[in-house]
Amino acid sequence: MVNYMFYKLGALFVAISAMLHLVSPIFARGLTQDALILLPIGALYLFFAWGLRAKMRWVAHLAFIILLLGTLIAFGFSFNGTTVPAWAYGSMALANTVALASLFICLWRNKPIRA
Repeated sequence: MVNYMFYKLGALFVAISAMLHLVSPIFARGLTQDALILLPIGALYLFFAWGLRAKMRWVAHLAFIILLLGTLIAFGFSFNGTTVPAWAYGSMALANTVALASLFICLWRNKPIRA
């Protein structure tokens, strides 16, 4: 039962990260490539949040890998001079980190046994 709580927590923070990805191009200095690339990533994260909310373990595995890469990229871009503000990338990296921690707990524990 506790394991499912971490699925919900992970889904919440993946959804927060998705919303940050979808809203951040509004604050960018123009519709540039680095601002518009965030839109499909945000849509993918929304799918991950839906799958995690439905407690799909295979989505948790896939989301963990993609979120790990996304966190590293967002953290790197938070120090880079892009058209998207640094606070947006920093917020994405923070939301991804919390989601990664909860997904790590979900995936580290044994798969639930069905009766």
